Amino acid sequence: TLERKRRGWSQRQLAQRADIGEATISRLEAGKVYPYPGWKKRLERVLGVPGDELFQEVRLKAQVERFAEGELIRLRQRDEIPEFGDILAEFMAVLDDLDRLGRLRERTQSRERNEE
Repeated sequence: TLERKRRGWSQRQLAQRADIGEATISRLEAGKVYPYPGWKKRLERVLGVPGDELFQEVRLKAQVERFAEGELIRLRQRDEIPEFGDILAEFMAVLDDLDRLGRLRERTQSRERNEE
């Protein structure tokens, strides 16, 4: 997750701190599995971020991948090859969305710390 990376932790370190298998952390971050409530609570406790926020980036990535896969299938069916500029523009839009998500999370956490 972005939060794990922001802290400079490896997947192994997060797994140890949250008492969750390293392979499970990898699958969670890749969006291959959705967290059981127990995993979610442990990750919330260890990272100090609500579980729903932790997995927003995973959901966004999965949506982008599904969209890209659908577009690729559609283009192959029509025997079209996308222009590099179009691909780059889509990629930059996704990066902007991820950046906004990270900044929103930082502002929320900052506000919460100031309220304490």
